[in-house]
Order: sequence, then C-alpha cells, then structure tokens
Amino acid sequence: MLFLALICVFPNSAKAQTGKFSLTSGGYAAAAGTKSGTPPSVQSPSGTKAVVNLQFGDVSPRSASSKVICTVPIKISSDKAYKIEIKRADLAETGGPRPKDIGFGVTNVRAAFPGSHQLSGSALAVSVAGGFASNPSAVTMSGGLPQFAATLENIPSGVGTTVLNGPATTVPSSVGQDEGSILADLVFVIVPQYFDVTDNMNLALTVTITPAE
Repeated sequence: MLFLALICVFPNSAKAQTGKFSLTSGGYAAAAGTKSGTPPSVQSPSGTKAVVNLQFGDVSPRSASSKVICTVPIKISSDKAYKIEIKRADLAETGGPRPKDIGFGVTNVRAAFPGSHQLSGSALAVSVAGGFASNPSAVTMSGGLPQFAATLENIPSGVGTTVLNGPATTVPSSVGQDEGSILADLVFVIVPQYFDVTDNMNLALTVTITPAE
C-alpha cells in the first residue's frame, strides 16, 4: 500500500510586517480510484499546522484503476499579495513511484463563500506557476507512460517552490473568515504501473503562505 504524508504548515492569521495571512484546511482530502479497502485520506488541522495523510493504496498492475487521484483543498486569505510555496523532503531510491511519477497541479480556484461582499473583486485573479496550472487528472499516455505537465520532480527536495501567487483576498478584519477567503485544490495523481515496490512510500511536503516578493 502506497502512503504519502503531506505536512501543511499553515501560519496562523497573525499580523506580519507586511500584512495578515491565513492558510488553513479547505475541507476533507479526497481520493478517487483507490483499491477497495484503502484507508481514506485524512486532513487533520491543528492550530497553525495541518497534517494530510494521502492514501493511494496499491498502484501496481493489480490496481483496477487507470489512475489514482488525491485532492487536498486549502483555504487562502490575506490582506496583501501572497505566494504559496511547497517544499518536499528527499525520497530514497526504491523500485516504487518516484517524484516524477506523481503528477501535481493546483486547480479549481473558487470563492469559499460565493457572493460574499467581503471578498476582494480581484481575489480570484491568481497566477499558478508554470505547468502547475494543469490538472494532472487529465493526464494523457504516450508509450505506456503518463505525460504530466508537472510532477513532484518539479519541486526540488528541501527547496521551497512557489506554485501560486495571488492578490489580497479581503480586508484585515476578514482575514481567516470564509467570507474573505478563496479555495484551491492541490491535486496529486499516480498512474498504476509496473513498480517494483508499492508499499510504505512516505513523502513529506511543507506548504506555506508568505508575503509576495
């Protein structure tokens, strides 16, 4: 069984020198295409940090699914321009899935509270970096291999990589509230293949929100 641990560090809505920023859970992490019996993905926010355990299950040829998809919704709120960075831990060489085998994208940006008057008119005008704007669940195949626009290999281990930039979503008094927040989905996809090892794969990622440079 393949196990991926995503550690999201969510700075609390504390006043920073250049503004207020909040990044919290946007809902339950969800999985599609997992083998029957695979434990559900769980997102457990606690104060300023949330740990998301993504359960991909068996991604060997025994899997009946053409792809396994895990979706992690995040909630973003700020009174100044911000950026979202992801940092991943190194992954030991094994015969199982490598970072290049895990498609990644940021999708479905929307208002947390549709029609809210507290949400800035430009809140949804975000910029997703490079290939991260592509939905990996729409992956095509070539030569029996998935052709992802971006994968976790595009996020170097130990280095924060900006995946999304955005303008202020609301005024200071509404930072952290649904009415002043937007949601975005972090989507991870694996196409079951002839991996030598599909058990006990642990990969840690850190997600942060910081002021835009």
